[in-house]
Amino acid sequence: MNVELLLIFCAAFFICAIIIKVIDNTRKKTKYEQNNSNLLIGQASIKGEACFLKIKRNIINLVTKKNVNTKKSIKIIELFAKYGIKSLWHITHKNNINSICKIGILSNYDAHKIKPDFVDISDSSVQRWRERRDPYYQHTIHEYAPLYINPRNPMLYIRKHLQNDICIIEVCPSVLEENIYLISDGNAASKDTKLFQSINSIKHLPWGILTSDRWYDKPDGKRKMCAEVLVFPNILPKYIKSIHCYSMDTVGDIRNCGKPVVQTNNLYF
Repeated sequence: MNVELLLIFCAAFFICAIIIKVIDNTRKKTKYEQNNSNLLIGQASIKGEACFLKIKRNIINLVTKKNVNTKKSIKIIELFAKYGIKSLWHITHKNNINSICKIGILSNYDAHKIKPDFVDISDSSVQRWRERRDPYYQHTIHEYAPLYINPRNPMLYIRKHLQNDICIIEVCPSVLEENIYLISDGNAASKDTKLFQSINSIKHLPWGILTSDRWYDKPDGKRKMCAEVLVFPNILPKYIKSIHCYSMDTVGDIRNCGKPVVQTNNLYF
């Protein structure tokens, strides 16, 4: 924000200098030339005024956007906090952490396209179902960066034999303030899952399951416990709060990733 304002003000001073120079030069001309240059002065003044108005609008828009985003961010955080949710979560292989901390969390599609060494721990047998397009923006589910509302879910459970290789990335809910997003009431790959495009729709999520420590004894619990927040097109590193690991060995492997790294056994099985 400060850099943008500085550039705008520098541009404003530069324009002022040009206008002053044009006016000063015209004063030195003969009467005949002066008459001909009146039009130029008028044009320069009009252009200068238009530039200043444009600059003023840009400044107002920048300030307004910041204020709107701040209010939106607070609303998002407060709505999730109402249900006891302070963070969202991304589950990935430890070998992906360094690149994620540099360029952010990518969609499955972009991760495979941009990072040839990307380690995919998703279930390949259900990935074809994530090729379906959402009803709002017509993106495939694979084009969104996925986050879980509760990371201690069936997806992590069936990979508990890989817990030393898996990291859980903690993300601030305010990531939704400047991105297109969808919220699902279950695994987004399921045909029974509903997708919502408004933060106000989180009231429709199965909170009785999402805030529980188990799903297997509840109707449709496996699907519902995997409720997601899908962010398009990616999640910037600035929204990553910390990286959680199952063991200290894993902490040691990624300790220089640029984000706080902690051992948090209770997020695992």
